[in-house]
Amino acid sequence: MTSAVVLYEDQRGPTKEFGLHNLVASCIADRIGETVWVVKNALPAIPKKGNGKLLKACREDEQLAASGRKVVAVFDGDEVRALLGLPATACRTLIRERVEADCPFAGQLVVVLLEDNLESVIEALRRCEGAPLETAKAEAERSHGSLESRDRWLNALAYDLERQAVRDCVLREMPSLERLVTSLASLFRIA
Repeated sequence: MTSAVVLYEDQRGPTKEFGLHNLVASCIADRIGETVWVVKNALPAIPKKGNGKLLKACREDEQLAASGRKVVAVFDGDEVRALLGLPATACRTLIRERVEADCPFAGQLVVVLLEDNLESVIEALRRCEGAPLETAKAEAERSHGSLESRDRWLNALAYDLERQAVRDCVLREMPSLERLVTSLASLFRIA
């Protein structure tokens, strides 16, 4: 049995590796002294290809919570409010409550919002690597159209043991990513 399953709004690129989850797993591994492979095995990811599909899974797919495992749903903050019919200023608590309201396994659901979107993670990554702000923004914008490019950036950071300082910097730059890593680290256990 896995500790939890992690559902992402984003989609996987052409490779079978999902860069964002690999980065998250690597950050958890850095904290707990495990390998990224052990973390990924205990906390598998399911990219859902859209906020609507992610919300639907939270409302209808009771198999996700099989055997009492937690389900962590990671929504991009730039679109979820509109999806839920909430104002752009709605707080995270209200968003969580709205997602949980129609979820048959609400007691096992953990809702996490990524500030803005995945491209903001790429921008933070490039800034932490020393790229000027405008370059980081441009590269993040280009990654939006290329899943392969996006996953290549994130996988390189995730799998390079020598780049923990850059991963730590990305977590400082992205408090919402830090919250996701902290939340998942608390759920981690080896099956």
